[in-house]
Amino acid sequence: MAADTAVELAACGGDDYQLCFTAPAAAVEQVRQLGFTPIGKLVEGEPQVRCSYHGNPWVAQSPGYRHF
Repeated sequence: MAADTAVELAACGGDDYQLCFTAPAAAVEQVRQLGFTPIGKLVEGEPQVRCSYHGNPWVAQSPGYRHF
């Protein structure tokens, strides 16, 4: 399976449930030591979601499952 296909399936395939939470930036290392993986950050400004893969902007080609 091509790497881009695997990333698309992992990001948009559905039925993966994880616990998400926020923590202060100063606590990132403590969060990692507890076995959690930081996946993003909150910043001031207009609401938006940006995704990246290996440091490059990434846009899903599949919208994933639409609940409503």
